[in-house]
Amino acid sequence: MFYVSQAHLQRFQDCPPSFQKAYLDQLATPLNPVQQQKQEWGIRFHLAMQQLHAGFALEHVTHDPKLRISLQSLLAKIPHFHTQSDDCHSAAEYRQTWAKQDFLLTIICDWIVFGSQTLEIHDWKTYRQPKRPEKLQNHWQTKLYLYLMATTTAYQPEQLSMTYWFIEAGGKPEFLTFNYSQAWHKKISQELDQLLEDLTASLENYFEQNQPFQHSDGANCFYCLSQQKNGRSPKSSLLNIDLDQLLESTEAIEI
Repeated sequence: MFYVSQAHLQRFQDCPPSFQKAYLDQLATPLNPVQQQKQEWGIRFHLAMQQLHAGFALEHVTHDPKLRISLQSLLAKIPHFHTQSDDCHSAAEYRQTWAKQDFLLTIICDWIVFGSQTLEIHDWKTYRQPKRPEKLQNHWQTKLYLYLMATTTAYQPEQLSMTYWFIEAGGKPEFLTFNYSQAWHKKISQELDQLLEDLTASLENYFEQNQPFQHSDGANCFYCLSQQKNGRSPKSSLLNIDLDQLLESTEAIEI
C-alpha cells in the first residue's frame, strides 16, 4: 500500500506528469536562494513551535529577534496553546493514518486541540494570508485533514474546524478558519474516491505497461504548457513548490 499525503493528492490532481517525475522518477531541481531562505524560515518556525508545546521556555528556543517576535505574537493569539485538562488536550505534530482503497492516507497536524465538543486543527503558514481564501479551502490539505479527522474520530463534521495561521518574519499573525460540515464531508469523499481511482489506474499503467502519467482530459495543464513553451520539462514548475509557495506565487496569476 502507498502512503498518500495531501501533497501527493494535490500534485496528482494539478499535474499527473509532475507527480510521476517527483514521486516515481524522483527527478528534482535545486531550490533557488529565495525558496531556500523561505524554507529554512518555515523549518525554524515549526521546530520552535514544537519545542514551545513541549514546555521549553521561549528564551531557550531562539535568540533570533524576528523569530521571537513572531512566536510571541502568535502565542498571544492562542493563550490556550499549553492548556491540558480532562475536557481539553492538545498535541503538536499529530499524525493520523487511515486506509482507503489501496492507499494509506496520512496527515500531520502542526497543532490539534481535542475539546469536549469540538476538534480544532491548526496549521502554521510562514507567508502572508492569500487574497483568495477559496484557493486554500479547495486545497487538499484543508480537505484531507478535515475529512480524515472526521472519519477516524467520534466527532461530527460540524464539530471540526481548521485554522491556518499566517506568520511572516517579524510580522503580526493573521488567521483563516474553515468550519466543516456533513455536506462538505460527503463531497470530499466523492472527490477522493474518484481521485484515488484515477491514481490507481495511472500507477498500474506506469508499472505494468510503462505508460507515463497523463492528464485525463487529454489536454496539458497550465504548468505543462508554460514549460513546453520554454522548452523545459513540466517538473520544473511544480516539483519544488509546496503549498506555501504555490499559494504565494499564484495570487497574481489568473489561470
